[in-house]
Amino acid sequence: MGMHDEESTDFNEDSFASKVVSLPRWAGRTVLEQAFLLYELLRDPNVPVWAKAIIAAALALFVCPCDACPDILPLVGFTDDGVVMAGAIAQLDVHVREAHRKKARRRARELLGN
Repeated sequence: MGMHDEESTDFNEDSFASKVVSLPRWAGRTVLEQAFLLYELLRDPNVPVWAKAIIAAALALFVCPCDACPDILPLVGFTDDGVVMAGAIAQLDVHVREAHRKKARRRARELLGN
């Protein structure tokens, strides 16, 4: 069964939204921007399916309640998520556009209120 654009953007949208909204402020702008950047790439119809599989895996780890480093621990809770998301972004750099980065930065700013 192939991954369709609609399926890939709806698959984790509720989990993703609830996770991002519930993030504590100390989780940091970097983690939020990475998550939003991957989410924007996942929604982009020009990103190939193989790349969306990498993105979906990274975001699945991000929204998963069971982590190697529990997210409730200040400073280290989002370390594993951040490392995985940074690795995914590095692998997919050729598909990242400035528009994706701007949207991710804007959405993180809106969520953090600054």
